[in-house]
Amino acid sequence: MHRLSFILVLALSACFSCAGPAHAPEDYESILAFLFEHMADEDDAQLVAAVENLEAWLQDSDQISEALFGFQIDPRADSAVDGVDEVDRDASNLLGLSFARKSPHLTATLAETLTAANYSDIAKEYSPAVKTHEQWFTPEDTGCFATKECTWIEADNQVTSTWDFLGDAVTTERLQYRWIETTLGWVFLRRSWLLEPSPNSGVDLLAQYQMNVIMPQAGLTNAAVDPGVMGVASGLQEGATEVFEELQTVLCGPGALRLEAHWMKIEYIIPLTDEYALELAMTSAKSNAEALDAWILAEEGAPPAAATGTDDTVCE
Repeated sequence: MHRLSFILVLALSACFSCAGPAHAPEDYESILAFLFEHMADEDDAQLVAAVENLEAWLQDSDQISEALFGFQIDPRADSAVDGVDEVDRDASNLLGLSFARKSPHLTATLAETLTAANYSDIAKEYSPAVKTHEQWFTPEDTGCFATKECTWIEADNQVTSTWDFLGDAVTTERLQYRWIETTLGWVFLRRSWLLEPSPNSGVDLLAQYQMNVIMPQAGLTNAAVDPGVMGVASGLQEGATEVFEELQTVLCGPGALRLEAHWMKIEYIIPLTDEYALELAMTSAKSNAEALDAWILAEEGAPPAAATGTDDTVCE
């Protein structure tokens, strides 16, 4: 074999033995797990691809309706959680849930609120479940993130909150925030995980991982005016006229689409089913998102006006 050919074969062999960059998936659950696993990647190309795949998935009216209602998601591979810090972590026995919420507020407004230097005070104001809240940002001055002069910040927090009838619990988490620029505009990513187990009188929360995606949304255009759609989107069983009008304002008006995924490992001290535990967690997470929107509304004023719908669609 000629020397040049031999060198070429060696080079090709080396290329084939190297793993290429992670490829963004296209289905909802895998996208959210991918974003959690790869959020700290230096190159954001596949994060951008994943978010754009997520937005494409949400264009289906049945799928956006399902996401607005919320549903159980499957546990992910160990690789999704094992690389977040120096602690050995695994994804076995995780319970998962996810939901979407259309916020009337802009992505930048939500990001600025969630990363405000005084967020501990804000959290105690808008969330009735929070009793104490301490949060330490790196860098301490988070103003550069709001202006996008920096696109990554981190925080640790310790929170005492009431878990419905289960009593109070103290959680200690690490949170990371990132801006990425996509064809949709700037998208805000937030991931967090529990640094240590959180015991409680009713359950022990052994592990928890959370992924938030907040993307600009000019107005949903493909959800039919159907009692089932309206019911799942609003979280109500009956569709009174005022409920429809309020929902139409939220869905059709400019704002942000907020998607959350939670994976948790729970050890039960009192008899509870996984389904009931997930229902409690879903209700709490939805209420928290709703309370944040209400707090911003009180601080910032009314959101922009909604687009006008037709007889057959929620939004034109």
